[in-house]
Amino acid sequence: MTRRLTFRPQARTELLEVRRWYEQQRPGLGAEFGQEAERALSLLIRTPEAFQRVYREIRRIRLHRFPYAIYFRLLDGEVVVLAITYGRRHPRRWQSRR
Repeated sequence: MTRRLTFRPQARTELLEVRRWYEQQRPGLGAEFGQEAERALSLLIRTPEAFQRVYREIRRIRLHRFPYAIYFRLLDGEVVVLAITYGRRHPRRWQSRR
């Protein structure tokens, strides 16, 4: 079953900001980050239950090439992306986005 993917506004902004930052570091790196994020999003849409719960119903998928994680939850048959965060940033930053 393929689920619908939605982003909290803050998560969409985080994704764009991180991609922009990587592009400033080296031309093309932002696109590579975007491709890795797309790969992770595609995987979590197909099998969201496969990923570790990190706080109540919130789950996480880590990106392979970049030190970022995507936090999400299942809500009424859709996958809701709550945050895109660097490393092990404190969860209070995104927990209120449920």
